[in-house]
Amino acid sequence: MNNEEKILQMLTKLVDAVNQQGETLARHEELLVKQGEMLARHEELLVKQGEMLARHEELLVKQGETLDKHGGQLAEMKEDICELRETAVRVAITQENIVLPRLDTLADGHKHLLKTLALDSRVEALEEDVSTLKSAFKLMSNRLAALEKAQ
Repeated sequence: MNNEEKILQMLTKLVDAVNQQGETLARHEELLVKQGEMLARHEELLVKQGEMLARHEELLVKQGETLDKHGGQLAEMKEDICELRETAVRVAITQENIVLPRLDTLADGHKHLLKTLALDSRVEALEEDVSTLKSAFKLMSNRLAALEKAQ
């Protein structure tokens, strides 16, 4: 083998190596394009996630405001409950010290009235007696008047 053949052989090897590197570069270029596309998609996803985070932040702020409002309402309700308890205690004391003794007095008076009231049958009998006495009194008054005139 002479020098020319050796050079040709070396050049062929170099061309093969360059071709292989070209193929490798082409594959790397394809991979870089795919990675670029993936990066673009990831960037879009990050933008969407950022938007979602912003919406979630807004929702959290609104929920915080709602919780604050509910906390205020709860405090008002607690105050109202305390006032209602105080009122209930005052009502119970008033009932115990004023109303119940007066009701007992009314009940005693009612019992006394029931004892002293005459029965309906007794009242009817007395009414008949009074009516009879009135008739007799008129009759006697008339006879007395007639006797006085006769004298």
